[in-house]
Order: sequence, then C-alpha cells, then structure tokens
Amino acid sequence: MNELRIKILNKYRNMYKINLQYKNKQKQKSRKNYNNNKVKVNKLRNKRRITKRKEMSSIDKVIN
Repeated sequence: MNELRIKILNKYRNMYKINLQYKNKQKQKSRKNYNNNKVKVNKLRNKRRITKRKEMSSIDKVIN
C-alpha cells in the first residue's frame, strides 16, 4: 500500500517537473522572440531616421 502511494506520488512529481521545464522553455522562447523583434524594429526605426535626416539635409542643400 505504502509503496503504491510512493509510486503515484513520484509519478505526479515527475509530471509536475516536466510541465515546469516545458513552461520555462516556452517562456525562454517567447522572450527570445520578443527581443529579436525588438532588435528588428529598432533597426528599421534607425533606418527610417537616417533616411529622413538625409532627405532633410538634401532639401536644405537645395534651399541653400
């Protein structure tokens, strides 16, 4: 009886551990994706800024 109880407890303990590991992996993945997207967005934003600056400077040159 006692052995059976221990077996069942161990089974559920293991299931819980595996589930936790899976959740943590998913969190890491989503964090990684979020950070990657952040980098992409920042790069794009910088490109836009640079092109705007270039356009403005070219307009200034024409005006002057």
